[in-house]
Amino acid sequence: MKSILNGFDATRGTLLLFAESQEYCDESIKEYFLARGFSLKNEHHVTIVGNSSGKEISNFWESLSPSSRIRAITGFRHLVCSFDWNFSLLDEYFRLIKDYSSSDISDKRETIIRLIDLPCLEEFYRKLNRMFSFTIPLPVPVAHITLFAKGTHFKNYLQGIGVRSKEQLEKVTVEKLAFNGE
Repeated sequence: MKSILNGFDATRGTLLLFAESQEYCDESIKEYFLARGFSLKNEHHVTIVGNSSGKEISNFWESLSPSSRIRAITGFRHLVCSFDWNFSLLDEYFRLIKDYSSSDISDKRETIIRLIDLPCLEEFYRKLNRMFSFTIPLPVPVAHITLFAKGTHFKNYLQGIGVRSKEQLEKVTVEKLAFNGE
């Protein structure tokens, strides 16, 4: 497994776990979604700390003195490295839709995700929230890999849909998918 810190962006406070290249779905599933206008994601990762939580973390770091900021970022890096980030695939797939459109652009995204079992994620967030004493604890994201995407904006058509919590997953889920024989 690649070092988890390869996916750490201290400026944005985000953390991605880049997944080893392997097949996350069989050929019949690929054919099914490609025939429906989806594109196969060319890079697979698990978002450990996404943009929303990352913004809260980076804002916290920015509020610190330079020396305290360095200690906080170093502490975060040590916390990340103290966990075993191995995961297993679950046979749970979801189709998600979210509209990111603004007055300037149309950006409706649709993705197919596969849930994973990442045993350390809840404990990581417990320790992260304790480490930085956030007023409102950061929510534990839904551990998943985005397999396919499509969208209406030419620059963002392969962008995923952030799933910051179980509640957010429920809001953007169009359907739970079932595949026989996987």
